[in-house]
Amino acid sequence: MKTIGDRIREERENQGMTQDELAKRLNYAHRSAVNKLEHKTKLTTDKVQLVADALGVPVSRLMGWEDEENEYYKNAETSDLAQRIKNNDQLKALLAIQSDMEPEDLDAIYKMAIALKRKAKQ
Repeated sequence: MKTIGDRIREERENQGMTQDELAKRLNYAHRSAVNKLEHKTKLTTDKVQLVADALGVPVSRLMGWEDEENEYYKNAETSDLAQRIKNNDQLKALLAIQSDMEPEDLDAIYKMAIALKRKAKQ
C-alpha cells in the first residue's frame, strides 16, 4: 500500500519535477525537506494542502482517495452493475429503500423477485 510520501514522490516524478523544484514551490531552503516529505507516512492536513497546491493536484490524489473510489470499477461485473443502477431510477429507489429495511424483510422481497422471475419464464 502506498504511503502519502510515495504518492507525493510519484506525482512529482510524473510531472517531471525535481526535488529542488518542489522545494522552491514549498519555500523550503533545501531539497532534503522534500526528501523527508517523500518518506513520511503521515502529514498534517495543512501540510497535505500545501504540497497538493505546490503540485497542482487535489488533496484527494495525494491521500489516495481517488484510487480507492475508483478501485471497484476495475472489476467488469461491478462496473456493469454500477452503470445499470445509475441508469435505472427503480433500482436506485430499491437500493435507497433497502437501507431502512430489516434483513428478513429484504429477504422476503428477494424471494418475491425470484418467484416473479420464474413466473415470467413460464
